[in-house]
Amino acid sequence: MKHTHIHGKARLNRRAFLLLLIPFVLVSCRSYLIFDPADSIRGEVNAKGWRETFFASPTVGGLVGFYRPLASPSPILHVYIEGDGFAWKNISTPSKDPTPLNPVGLHLAFNDRQPTVLYLARPCQYQRTPPWTGCQTRYWTSGRFAPEIVEAMTKAIDKYKFAIGANRIRLFGYSGGGSIAALVAARRQDVALLVTISSPLDHVAWTRHHEITPLSGSLNPKDVAARLHALPQIHFIGEDDSTVPSLVAESFLRSFPKAAPAKINRVPDYGHKCCWARNWGRHLREIGL
Repeated sequence: MKHTHIHGKARLNRRAFLLLLIPFVLVSCRSYLIFDPADSIRGEVNAKGWRETFFASPTVGGLVGFYRPLASPSPILHVYIEGDGFAWKNISTPSKDPTPLNPVGLHLAFNDRQPTVLYLARPCQYQRTPPWTGCQTRYWTSGRFAPEIVEAMTKAIDKYKFAIGANRIRLFGYSGGGSIAALVAARRQDVALLVTISSPLDHVAWTRHHEITPLSGSLNPKDVAARLHALPQIHFIGEDDSTVPSLVAESFLRSFPKAAPAKINRVPDYGHKCCWARNWGRHLREIGL
């Protein structure tokens, strides 16, 4: 998850600030002639035996998806939604290409042994070749949770679910992808479980905490919480995550009745990125998957 433009008087936590700047320092002079993350990630996808697909969208430029080839039929589809990716070149300049340098959401999907797994990238990720019809910088900055993005994700899931013959889905989202997953779940009747990882489920509380620019043009998962009261859900938070601290998920869950099947799972010694993907298989077993 990357921060939006910071107000002049903002007092951003030093640790969170360093977390945000690390990838920018590593690729401050990012050149596709030297390093193309999309090519590197596609190489990893191919090495895993996964395949690529594309879900066209008239509004957001379409969505790239990667999936594990179907080994055996399964009525349950696991869908993983990526985080915000390389959203900002520096603290005030948006990136021209939001392809993630470290696709945590994809690595989570790789470590899920469910027979049917679909990974969905966010708008314009892995789409280097112009023209990017529908791609707008706001889709990875202030409007990262825009209604048309949620709609495009919903339609992509519908298409893939129909293609493989699944009848129920479990939604997983990393960082900003968890916010999208919650918003998608609120629109559907076929979601059996919602799982988020390090996600700003109340982005109003999140931007207020960091004293940064509000995400104008974005839907807020907390505003649709009433539609999720009956849905089983687990929200993973790293106890060392200063980028999306637990107070954000706590704000989201305060909208739920006490009897709702929703909980926060706090994991000691984890930050925003470490060490979710490495141990994801174990975490899935812990929640019975």
